[in-house]
Amino acid sequence: MILAYGVAIVHAIGVLLLMFFSVWVWFHPEYSGYFLISLVLLLATWPFFRGCPLTRLENWCRRRVSPEVTYSGQCLVYYGHKLGVNVPRRTPLAVMAGVILNAVVLDTVTFLAPEIGVFCYA
Repeated sequence: MILAYGVAIVHAIGVLLLMFFSVWVWFHPEYSGYFLISLVLLLATWPFFRGCPLTRLENWCRRRVSPEVTYSGQCLVYYGHKLGVNVPRRTPLAVMAGVILNAVVLDTVTFLAPEIGVFCYA
């Protein structure tokens, strides 16, 4: 069970880093292409695992201890309810869509029209 909680902590850190870097690339647009590629690679794994790979790994670890301790759905919703926060079911999808839209808009501005970059002071 400790391994399952370790996966959950790594997952939470990963989500926070994803949100942090979605803002960070606005100040460092030279990395926006790498950010977009990493998002595409991450999303490409979702159909294979039928959801987030880290959620599946956490539930696999939980199932090895006891089948009753697994959960269905997204981890953000599950842990939000455990912490007493009412997280709507579609929130994780909205967060991911916002991060992807941010990366696509930034890449469009950076690579197609670099002279109108968002934080271009020259």
